[in-house]
This record gives sequence, structure tokens and C-alpha cells, in this order.
Amino acid sequence: MHAIIFFLALYGFFLFLPYWAWIKPVLLIPVSPANHSLCLQEDVPDCVIEQLIQGIKDSEPLGFHVSHYLKYHEFYASINDLKHAVVLFNPEYKCYLVIENNFQPDAIRPYNTTFQIFTSNTIFCGYYLENTVFLFPNSQCISIIEEDISKRFKSFISFVNKKLKDKPEQTRLQFEPLEYCQHLSKINTESLENLVEAGLLKSKNKQLRFTIKGAFKFGFRVKNNQGKATKKERNLNNKLTPQPSYLIGAQTNAYHRSMQVHNSASENTKAKLIILILSAFIFFLVFGLLFDFQFALLLLPILFLHELGHLLAMKAFGYRNLQMVFMPFGALAIGKNEGISAVKRVVVSLAGPVPGIILGFYIGLSPSINHFSWASEVAFMLIVINYFNLLPFLPLDGGQVINHTLFSRYPKSQLAFFTLSVISFVSFAVYTKDPVIGTISLFLILSLFYQFKNFKIYSKLNKIDNTKEESEKLIDKMFSQLADEPMRYRQKFYTIFSNLNIISMPKAKLYEILIGLLLYISALYAPIYVINQYTDGSMWITLGFKKGNSNESNAFDERQYEPEYWRNKLAENLSNSKRFDVYIKAIRFIDSEKYDKAYEKLLNEALIYAKQNNLNTHKDYPELLKRNIMFLLWKSEDIKQINQALVDELKQIQNGESVQYARLILDLTYLQIDEDKLNEIEKAISIFKKSGDEYLMSKATQVKAIIHIQKQEYQIAGLTLLGLLDSKELYDFSSESLLIELYQTTNQLTKAKHTCLDFIEEERKFGKSGLLESCAWTELLNKDFIQAENYFNDAAKSNKKDLLNTIDNYLNDQELIDKMLAYQKFNEDKNLFILEWSKGNANKAAEILKRMDAFKETIKVDIDEQMEYTRKSKNLSPKYTLMIKAYDEIRNSIKNHRD
Repeated sequence: MHAIIFFLALYGFFLFLPYWAWIKPVLLIPVSPANHSLCLQEDVPDCVIEQLIQGIKDSEPLGFHVSHYLKYHEFYASINDLKHAVVLFNPEYKCYLVIENNFQPDAIRPYNTTFQIFTSNTIFCGYYLENTVFLFPNSQCISIIEEDISKRFKSFISFVNKKLKDKPEQTRLQFEPLEYCQHLSKINTESLENLVEAGLLKSKNKQLRFTIKGAFKFGFRVKNNQGKATKKERNLNNKLTPQPSYLIGAQTNAYHRSMQVHNSASENTKAKLIILILSAFIFFLVFGLLFDFQFALLLLPILFLHELGHLLAMKAFGYRNLQMVFMPFGALAIGKNEGISAVKRVVVSLAGPVPGIILGFYIGLSPSINHFSWASEVAFMLIVINYFNLLPFLPLDGGQVINHTLFSRYPKSQLAFFTLSVISFVSFAVYTKDPVIGTISLFLILSLFYQFKNFKIYSKLNKIDNTKEESEKLIDKMFSQLADEPMRYRQKFYTIFSNLNIISMPKAKLYEILIGLLLYISALYAPIYVINQYTDGSMWITLGFKKGNSNESNAFDERQYEPEYWRNKLAENLSNSKRFDVYIKAIRFIDSEKYDKAYEKLLNEALIYAKQNNLNTHKDYPELLKRNIMFLLWKSEDIKQINQALVDELKQIQNGESVQYARLILDLTYLQIDEDKLNEIEKAISIFKKSGDEYLMSKATQVKAIIHIQKQEYQIAGLTLLGLLDSKELYDFSSESLLIELYQTTNQLTKAKHTCLDFIEEERKFGKSGLLESCAWTELLNKDFIQAENYFNDAAKSNKKDLLNTIDNYLNDQELIDKMLAYQKFNEDKNLFILEWSKGNANKAAEILKRMDAFKETIKVDIDEQMEYTRKSKNLSPKYTLMIKAYDEIRNSIKNHRD
């Protein structure tokens, strides 16, 4: 379902893009009053006059003759050039015909035509495309998409006659040339005023701009008209050639006008920001629906940082029209460059992924950050996404580097490289079955088809010597080269536009190729080399990457779990500070359960070494103190084993405000949750809050709630837990579980059940299976055994589904999979045991308990030890009280039966 939503969103995105091509400039560019005035034929630019003369010749057989030439400002205020047109008049129908250079001139439509008939009340207009007269007040317009001008004329006259059939009072008007210009200027001014009143235009800083509503209305109208025309013109490609010679100048003129519109639309900073925010929201929505919103929320800033790196490098190297935009499958940094060297282009390509990789490693390595629950996931995503972007395939950044250094300006090589890239992407998409990679692959296949189709054309344009050509002459030459190609103007425009970008880039010299490739290789390997040297591979554990073999050159050496590895390190000739660093790394790596004596010995050695060498100011010294304090406690869980001297020393560091001291308080409180520890745990919360450690602050707040529960201060405990659940600092399920058990303890069973169901609906981090179990326990306490059994069964199904998803990550470790499945079965049996006992089925409960005893041998889970540990807890909740009671009764029953 999510994949369907994603592809529908993607389809909608590509469907909307052509409309956006018109809406964006309309939205961003000021509107200009036309201010029509007369001019002479000699005043019309050479690149346009032939076009107008051809229009005159084509319309003379229809009874039109030249009335006058006129000039006026473009509709877009950003285009400073005056636009020229010729106005013809047909006295029989009192009809005017305006012929002008259109935005898309080609052999099918070499010029733009607009028929006009004026009456005392109305202006009737008939146009082919690209006309804004529909905005005039009191106007009635018709779009006549016919190839032949005579057919367009007949359709227009028929349209006007039909409208005027029953309105004899509306007489047709004829103007002198000057009156015509004045009348049209007046209508144009009134039109703009009416549009402001209608909310389609707004005045800001003495400039008229379209509102969002107006831009969409205008943009959709023009695009839809274009679509209708394209539909009719599909079968006219054979008439695209031979092309009249005068069209080349007209096309060059139209190209420059279009680029002025494009550039003006790209320079509005505020609009760019709006587009960025809007596209980011759409991206977040699409990815949230496809995957989940938490993943989309993490991905959004990662992509933003990546593209920001590109933009900053572009700005530094003089790129123009910079913009960032998100798409349903990624993000894109856009900038126009002319004459930028290959090395600078390589730096721009690397400026996206390299900062992300460095930041990912920093988050993974920083002790003040990497303990947060989100840190490892963010670090992993930063490194994987940005390293993926460094792969040497287009359109990835690594592929761009290879293209800039080796293949740009060589069409054959570039096409071969792009083909290889597409094959690689498609293969990867088939292998991973990832919808995003699949979408990108589909997009690349379509691009490749386009590249093959235009390869001959690109090769032809690439042969033009552009070294000494001015921009206008170069574009004129390109249109000349494409004169015999059966292409619509739009195709020629985008072909020339992309080719100009390519040929504006100087060919890479040998030293630039070497520098570019060296930078690329450095970006790939340098971060890994530095991390391996700095951390001995600890970073890879933090990130959860697969561990390497015992070869020291790998990212992770499994021998680091063993004390002997570190003994060898300590045997080397090291400075005091580096030796202490080795001690700290050793106690972080060594498996303390497997090598407990060796671990304890290293702890003591490290502490003595630190004191002998006055290293008590070292940043890791507080951690060493804490580990020495806690090691014996972790083994014995006896609070009497605490080394008070070390506790006092740790307390003195930073006046008792160190995070390590707060963590010690939290660990000690976990081992023995007493009422007298409330002040200490509140102090720990304060320290975690100051350090910005939300995870530990969350855990400490949960312990605070438990202490209030033990003191039977249920209202305070409930408010504490609700405050934590409402905040953004919730990192695991404990708070939800505690709140539900609190309601059970205070006999608020209805509230407990509703809370469970609310959490399930909200998809809290507690997990659906755990919440369903809590619902089942609530029903069990309420003696609704049928409902409890239903919830237990639903919880088992949900738990099984979660487990199957987890198992996918461990397919090569069958022993671990077996243990995970067995432990799940043990938990299901424990729930079933309590259920059968509650229903009064003692024999069934006894059978289940015997079955549970067998787990002691298979997965080292002892139900007897679990019950004894639970029994030690103060103020058992009703859930655990019921569990102990059932266990004692059935265990005694089995024993008596055996006797």
C-alpha cells in the first residue's frame, strides 16, 4: 500500500512539473503594463522583421492589409526589451490581426497570431497560444488551434457572429492607428486593475505580481492550451522541415526572451525559500507514507546538509541562480556555471557528501553524543547515504566527478558512461527491490532513451567552435545547425540549453584530471583511514557495521574483545597519555563477563596508573572511576560492595555536577531503588538536563516515578510519567509500561485499558505486542478471561511478526535465531501459564510450567530465578503479585503431587 502511495505521489509530481514550469515564472516575476505605442517598420529588429513580413504575406489573401506597426513592453516586467508587432486590418469584418514573434517559433507556427474585433462593450479575441488577452475585462476569447491561418480566421468570425447574433446594439469599431494603441493601452490598464480587485494580482513595492491563485489560474490555462496544441500538432512533424531561413533569427530572439524569464524567476530569494519549504514538506509526506515519518524526519536534514554543501561550494566558485529543491525521491542543488574549471566542478560535487561523512563519523565518535538513542542511526545514515553518493555512477556525485574529469565534452564517451551507470542502477534496483532506487532507475532509463535519441544532435552541436563566439552568435549558429532537424522549437530550446551548459565548461587538462581523481580517491578513503587510526575500529561497533576479521588493517578487529590484544598494545613504547588512552579503550572493548578477572585487573591497573601519573584531569578519568565503582556491583548486585572513597572522589569532580557522577547515581539507584534516593536522582536529572542528555534524563525521570510509586505517592508518580510521555525525550517503552501498571495498582482498570488502546492507536515506542500484553493483563485482573486470551493471542502474533523482521538481520547465525525463537516461546508460555491458572485450569498450568522448566537447558532461562528476582521487589504491582501467587501455588502442587 505504501509503495502504491509513493508511486502515485511520484506520478503526481511529474504530472505537475510541466504546469510548474509556467506557474513558477508567473508567480515570481513582476507584471508590466503593455504601454502600446506606434513605431515604423525600420524600428523592428532584423531578427523579427522577416517573421512579420511572412505573416503579412500569409494573411493578405484573407483581405487583411497593414494598418501600423507597434511596440510595447513584454508582459513580464523583467524583460526590458520592447516587443514589436504588426497590426493588420480587414475592413469587411472590421477585424484586426496582430502578428508578433512568439515564444516558440517553428515551421508549424512561425509567428503568433491574434484576431481582434472591438465593439462598444466587448473585445473579442481569437488566438493560437501564448496570449494573455483572456485577462482583459469585458473580453470574450477563443483558442483556435488550427495549422492553417485561413481556418483560424473563419473559426474566429463564426465565433464572433454567433456571439453578436442577438445583439445588434454592439457595433464593430474601427480605430486610427494612434487610437488603436491608446484604446489597447487603456484596456490593458483596466485589466490589471480588475485583476488586483479579483485577487489575482497584488501590488507590492510599486510592482504588480501575481498572487498564488492568479499564478495557478494563468499557468494552468497556458499549459492546458499548450497540451491541446501539442495533441493536434503531433502528426505535423513532417512539416517541421524544410525550415524558413528567417526563423533562425526569430528562434534566437525567442531563446533570449525565454532565458530572461527563466533567470528572473531564479533570482527571487524569498520565492526560492518558499519552494524549498513546500518541496521539503511534500518529500517528508511521501517518504513518511512510504516508510515512516520518523525515518523521513531523520532523512530530511541529512539531505538538506548534503545539498547545502553543494550550494556553498557553488556560491564560492561564482555559480549563479542557486536553488535547492526536494523531490519525492531525493533533493537537488541547482546552479548555473559558465567557464568553471574541472577541478572546481569536482570540489562542488564532493562538497555534498564529504561534510556529511565527516559529521557522521563525528557523531559516532563523540562521547557526548553517541549515547543518544538516535545517534547511531543518524551517523549510520549520514555515512551510508553520502558514501553511496560517492559511487562512480551518474547521476551520483562520484559519477559527476568521473564525468567532469574524463568524459565531459566527449559525447560518445559520456553516452557510454551514462549507459553503464543506468545498467548499474537497474541491476541494483532489481537486487534490492527498493522502490526509491527503482524509481530513480526508471527515470534514468527514460533519460537514457532521450540521450540516445539526441546523441547525433549533441555531436553536431559539439563540433561548433565556440572559443571566440559571442553568446548570441553561438546560439544563432546552433539553431542554424538544427534547421534541418524535424524538431519542435521546445526540443531545440532544451537541446541548445543543455549543450550550452556542456560546452561552456572548459575541457579538463591533464593536471586537472589528476587533481580531480586524487580528490575523489581522498574523499573515499581518507575518512576511513583516519577513523581506523584514531579509534582502532571502535566506530564500526557504534554504527553497527559488520565486524571484520582479525587482520589489523580492517575496520574492526575481533581480537579487541580479548585482554591479550590490549596487553600487547600496552607493551609498546607509549607516552603516559597514550598509554592511558589504551587502558580506556581496553575497558570499553573487553568482554567483561567472559574475561571478568582480566577486566577487573585492567581496571585496577588503569586507576593506579592514572594516580601515579597525575592523570586525574584527563577527560576519561571520571569514566574510569565510575567503572571501578560499578564493576563489583554489576557482579554481585550488593550495594554494600560500593567503594565509597572512589564515589567521594568522583563527587568532587566538577563539584558533583559531572555527567559520570549523575550516571553513577542512576546506576546505583537502579540496583537499589530506595525512597531516600529521591533527592539524589533529582540531582542526576538536573545534571542530565544541563548537559542536554535527553536519553539519560528520560531514564532518571522513570526511576523518580518508581520511587514515588514505592512511597505510594501515586498521583505524583502519574504526573511524572505523563509529563515524560508528553515530552519529546521518550526513548523506550518503560514509561508507558510503568503508567499502565500504576493504573493497575490503583485499581483503575478501565483507565489502564483505555491508555493501552490509546498508545496502540498512537503507535508509541512501547511496541504493539507489549501494549497488547498490557491490555491482556488488565483484562486478567478484571477477570475477563476471554478478552484476556484474545489480547494475549494478538500480542503473540504481533511479537512473532516483529521477531521475523528482526531475524532477517541474522540469517547467517542460526544459533542466535533458534535462541530468539525459543525465548519468544518461553514468554508466550509464561502468559499462557498465568491465563490457565486464572481460569482455574491447574493441570494445564502445571503442564505449561513443566514445559517452561525445560527452557533452562535450551536457552539458559530459569523461571525459578525469575520469580525469586521478582519476589525481591518492593510494592509489587497487581500484575506481578498475581504472577507470584500462581507460580507458588502450581509449583507447590507439582511438588506435593511428586511426593
